[in-house]
Amino acid sequence: MYLTIEHDPVADALYIALSAAALEPGCVARTVRVTEDVALDFDAEGRLLGVEVLNARRGSFAPPLHDE
Repeated sequence: MYLTIEHDPVADALYIALSAAALEPGCVARTVRVTEDVALDFDAEGRLLGVEVLNARRGSFAPPLHDE
């Protein structure tokens, strides 16, 4: 399993690479925005390559849990 976490303190962004290909230019075929602060990167075969988290220090990138 491959896992690399990069942090850009100026942009306050995290990138969690789940594949070495995620860090290679041109390998991301599609990006899906999950929330305002979270995006998922996929390759051409639909495999998840990485997760981008904006406003990482704010820590509000996860949706709240609710008891139903």
